[in-house]
Amino acid sequence: RDIDAYPLDLNEQIKTALQDIYSSVNCDGIRIELKLGIEQPKVKCGNKLRRVFYDLIKNGIEAIKKKPGVVEIITCRTDSGVQVEVSDNGSGIPQEFLEHVFEDWFFTSKDTESNVGRGLGLYWIKRFLNAYGADIIISSQIGFGTTLKVIFYRVSEVN
Repeated sequence: RDIDAYPLDLNEQIKTALQDIYSSVNCDGIRIELKLGIEQPKVKCGNKLRRVFYDLIKNGIEAIKKKPGVVEIITCRTDSGVQVEVSDNGSGIPQEFLEHVFEDWFFTSKDTESNVGRGLGLYWIKRFLNAYGADIIISSQIGFGTTLKVIFYRVSEVN
């Protein structure tokens, strides 16, 4: 079946996700830096896009164990469309885990007793984005943090 895609203002989706973060997540000792590109086009995606950004930002916040920490969100145009980067200066993810982070039921944390997540977040995000012709990639370095890049190829020039 066809899925519904709507032209969504990327910057507004991120700003709304941040409002949700500030009202529901403990951000003490963490600075969130928002660097939105000027005149971003609308992306064609499903109406749960805000939840994608909420989850990515929340993951970044939870990855920071040493305070103060920084989560940075950057939007920019690329040759292939529009990109959103969500980076943190947390502990990073070991290289041997990176190829598995988008699998269902996969945890990067050994502390599964804390019930921080269910191991479905990045799996769901990748499936959601792929359904709309977008993608997500990850890079990470132990001791320096993690960056997730969401790439939208279906961009509307109508503002």
